[in-house]
Amino acid sequence: MREAEREAREAAGEAAHEAREAREAERQAREREWEIDQARWIMMGGTKPPSGLRITVQDFSHIRALLLKMIDNDVLAFFQGYEHTLLCNDVDRSLWIKLLTPQLPSKAIRAFSRLSSEDKMDYDVVKRTILTYYRLDAQPYLKVFRKIRRSGNETYKMALSRMRDAFTVDDKTQGTSRRSC
Repeated sequence: MREAEREAREAAGEAAHEAREAREAERQAREREWEIDQARWIMMGGTKPPSGLRITVQDFSHIRALLLKMIDNDVLAFFQGYEHTLLCNDVDRSLWIKLLTPQLPSKAIRAFSRLSSEDKMDYDVVKRTILTYYRLDAQPYLKVFRKIRRSGNETYKMALSRMRDAFTVDDKTQGTSRRSC
């Protein structure tokens, strides 16, 4: 009986030893790969070797689930929500454009496709182009602001909040800095 227990302990010890060796081999392989990447970067003329972290768009699948698709009737609200979501999740601004294009409807894709290759990689240029394409100026938002009325179960605070939102959107289209009614 004791011999069976001893053999079981030895087998468990050997399995643990093998697992440690496998983890160590994996760590060494990752380390070698990182060193090769650094050497390749330097040989290609890079001034600063890449860090050990590789951030790709695939790493942001959880953020993609948070992003809404753009609806043609409220483009400015879409951009406000989009930027807020990415800022709250600490997404590098250089990746915003890569996350934007899948959220665009066909009308916005038409405006996007007219841009040059360099402009397609600049989020601010793309945003400005789409807003221009939708002809967003003060008039549509002023019309929305004037039509706002309290309705149904809505409280006065909720109606005031909607009015402030419409006014803030109108301010942004005119480029002014007012933030309250």
